[in-house]
Amino acid sequence: MHQSPTTKEMTIVQEAPLINSNTVGQLSTQIDKTTTKSLEACVYAAVKHYYQQLGDTRPQQIYRMVMAQVEPPLIKATLEFTQGNQSEAATLLGISRGGLRLKCQQHHINLGEYSRQFRPSNQQKEN
Repeated sequence: MHQSPTTKEMTIVQEAPLINSNTVGQLSTQIDKTTTKSLEACVYAAVKHYYQQLGDTRPQQIYRMVMAQVEPPLIKATLEFTQGNQSEAATLLGISRGGLRLKCQQHHINLGEYSRQFRPSNQQKEN
């Protein structure tokens, strides 16, 4: 059973330094220079860099913090890819359509913004 975080836990998470866009950009550049460009490598590098920047700070709830930062762009990119098709997006994410809608509410994602957006078409294979 999932328990809601206490006010103290939420304060700790909110006060912990976040992985910012500059850090992600720097890490992306470093990762692009290597042969490994996997999502796993990006996350590992970002979290490792985050820990190095903490100094004496000992944050808690790291998992929640990372998920709060990773989940919204994952959902947004999937909605863009599916042109706002919630059923298809939910299937790709491995969650129910209702679960997708709930996560969108939690992360303040407006589902209406993703309908009928450009979806890259599969290029025809050359013979």
